Amino acid sequence: MKQILWTETGINFATAEVRRLEAQIRGLQEQHHSCRDGNSCTHDAFIDMSSINLEIAMLTQRLGDRRMQLAHLAEAPKPRGGETAQIGHLVTIRRFDDDGEPSKGRQTFLLGGWEEISDPEAKIQTISCNSPLGKALLGTAVREIAQMDTPGGIREVELISIELPDPERLAERRSAAA
Repeated sequence: MKQILWTETGINFATAEVRRLEAQIRGLQEQHHSCRDGNSCTHDAFIDMSSINLEIAMLTQRLGDRRMQLAHLAEAPKPRGGETAQIGHLVTIRRFDDDGEPSKGRQTFLLGGWEEISDPEAKIQTISCNSPLGKALLGTAVREIAQMDTPGGIREVELISIELPDPERLAERRSAAA
């Protein structure tokens, strides 16, 4: 299978999620064994064990999916300070409303790889390069207007800036969000 490119940030988050899922499953298995041995069940041991088994099964499926995904990932090349937005760049955009008027607010994203997941606790969210916004921004230069096809129709965004991500700055934003 072809390697899928993700940013280092995305790969690190997915790897941490695998470790978290493994720990959750271990904890539930210990709880299951304790309940089976009659040590810590409530009045209805059968319901307790059934719900624990169901949760273990769901987490095991998610863990398997994430491991499969990680098996096919490769770290995207570090972006250069080039002229256009590429995977791994921090991009700042301004959206336009339905009347074509630019919004006052700006949003900054890490432009991630194909189906890259985002750490929900990070202040800087990752957008996948295959999302409507990611597709529109890839290859776009600063001050260019990009059009994205959404279920609500064509929307426009202006690429305000492109930055190389500073790992320390991303870590600060991530810890500030926690």
